[in-house]
Amino acid sequence: VLETVAKAMPQEGHACRVELSPADIIAVPFLEQFVSSPGQLCALSVGTGVDQDSVLAVLPNGTLWLSLQKDDYETLGLQGRQSKFSPSRHDVTIDLHAQSFRPGQELYDRCARRFAK
Repeated sequence: VLETVAKAMPQEGHACRVELSPADIIAVPFLEQFVSSPGQLCALSVGTGVDQDSVLAVLPNGTLWLSLQKDDYETLGLQGRQSKFSPSRHDVTIDLHAQSFRPGQELYDRCARRFAK
């Protein structure tokens, strides 16, 4: 995965399109190479409607943001809050830089298990 992303990344920080799973995004090598420096990565799921589908974004500050349909929210079992815009949607935010988001920590391990499915 790292080689695919590195090859697709332009030299001067322009946009590129790479297919990654949520599990790829939280993998330690990916976090270390592309998320460790604030502002280095901004990612958004494509081909999904933000008001119709579950969507994922990685913000430049290292926050993983999930806007989930109720079924996906319940399946993932991650802590979030009901969306301000729709009672059938939930927003989950995870600080990818946090010390609590490392292998062996409860939140990281739960995400890794859920995203692997």
